[in-house]
Amino acid sequence: MTGSPTQLALGAGVTRRRLLQGAGAALLLGPAATRATAGSETSEAKKKGLSFAAVVKHRAMIRAYKSDLVPEEKIQRLLKYAVRAPSAGNLQPWEFIVVKSPETRAKLAKAAFDQTSVASAPVIIVTCADIQRAGSQYGARGAFYSLVDTAFASLLILLGAVEQGLGACFVG
Repeated sequence: MTGSPTQLALGAGVTRRRLLQGAGAALLLGPAATRATAGSETSEAKKKGLSFAAVVKHRAMIRAYKSDLVPEEKIQRLLKYAVRAPSAGNLQPWEFIVVKSPETRAKLAKAAFDQTSVASAPVIIVTCADIQRAGSQYGARGAFYSLVDTAFASLLILLGAVEQGLGACFVG
């Protein structure tokens, strides 16, 4: 996406822990719309007791979503997974902004070069890396560490989405 999340006008329906200056990306979440977009793989993931190998095997970038709402419990579970990601010096440089508002999703889609999948996803989790947090401890390389650490957190959200039976896609 162009610009940092602080440059976007965020409307109602946005849960924000804190808006940061730094790098940002978005994770789209929702029930997969078609089998052609690996929906059969994610629907299989609804089975209880999926092994880690099965979660990894069934992980795919899903860009078509049903309009069904994503239960809040699933969103919270994904965020709990994300904060378990490793981070340099345990600084945890990430912040997450949960977006459900159709108006705000449309603005994010515009910022993401008019990708229709962004507007159609029932939930968007904007991941933000606070590149200054690690910089205070690690100097110039701290910014890189923050980006990598936030990418780890994003990957846990993607894998957790499979485990929750959701389709998900990373948008940079």
